[in-house]
Amino acid sequence: MAAALNWQGETVHACGDAAQAIRDHSPALELATETDNAPALASAHGGLARAHHLRGQLDRTRRQAALALNLFETLVREVQPSPEGTRGPTSCTRRPVPTTTTRHWPP
Repeated sequence: MAAALNWQGETVHACGDAAQAIRDHSPALELATETDNAPALASAHGGLARAHHLRGQLDRTRRQAALALNLFETLVREVQPSPEGTRGPTSCTRRPVPTTTTRHWPP
């Protein structure tokens, strides 16, 4: 549900409606907090930062952007690939980066 509210907030932001974007991202932030959904929480903070920026509220923009960046950096650190040849809950499978010569994406 939080992800859906974040998508809705991004959509109305793209249409220039910062007030509605804030109204969508705010409950997404609450839901993500209640459900301990870190990706949705980071997205909600990022969406709020963009919406506040659109309204010219730079202090709020900086605060929300810093929270989003901190959460996204934490998420990235948590999913770093394991050393070569190991398996387990922390290992990642790397997919090729799409290029202009890639004919079928995703593989």
